[in-house]
Amino acid sequence: NLKRVVEQSEHNILVQEELREAMSARLGGIPSQIQELQAKVFLDSPNRARLFSSVIDFSKILKIGPGASCDDQIIGLLRCATLLIEAALPAGSVKTSTNESWAPEKASCWRSDVMAAESSGSLMGCVILLENMISKDWLRPNAEHLLSCLPRPWKAISEASLSSIALRLWILDSGIKYELSHQNGEWEDIE
Repeated sequence: NLKRVVEQSEHNILVQEELREAMSARLGGIPSQIQELQAKVFLDSPNRARLFSSVIDFSKILKIGPGASCDDQIIGLLRCATLLIEAALPAGSVKTSTNESWAPEKASCWRSDVMAAESSGSLMGCVILLENMISKDWLRPNAEHLLSCLPRPWKAISEASLSSIALRLWILDSGIKYELSHQNGEWEDIE
């Protein structure tokens, strides 16, 4: 439809960015392309591993300047998906004590690395680190099996592609037992 063709100008680019921000705000900041992730459902559930960390504003991660390639946009979405999964992790699925592997300052540093990741190799490294920090008790057996069939970390990072990151994230997201809580030695279903 020729009526929809708009001349590319600085004003039109600003209007498009404002519309994208408004759409993102309506969806809770989570991009529509990753709304189907299981993590989204549990983001605001009680007993999350992120403790007192606030949820990241996903719309800021998606801000991409004019002239950005399709790959740049996809990397932004994959960064959002990675951070969404981490934000929804149940308490107990990662070790969050001060001297543990996912202590608050280490998790914060990891989030910064995810937000700064501009290549598929660096983002894949962040995904694999998250994957390895999650206790196997919190993974469904089929997900643990599927993840074990994927390339080993060194190969996955050296040969990372956008699709391999997306596959790994999808398996991880569908395999995490977000709905469980483990407190006082007892497993609880929070749904």
